[in-house]
Amino acid sequence: MIHQTIFNRLRRIEGQIRGIEDMVVAEKPEQEILIQLEAARSSLSSTIGTLIGSLLKKNEDGTVVLEESQIRALLRFVKRN
Repeated sequence: MIHQTIFNRLRRIEGQIRGIEDMVVAEKPEQEILIQLEAARSSLSSTIGTLIGSLLKKNEDGTVVLEESQIRALLRFVKRN
């Protein structure tokens, strides 16, 4: 389920990027391109948040349990940002 959600969001982001490429080719004003770049960045950030949220599922007692590979992936992500 989460993979389909992520896939759908990435397809939308891909469309946004293609639209931005078209704007650059058409030499649209920089401020318009920046607005669309920010929208694409916001979409990507939201997608990342959804993916991270899917890792942070809680047990019956409310604690979050992560596998070691999940912890490593999150730490790599945090270190880069």
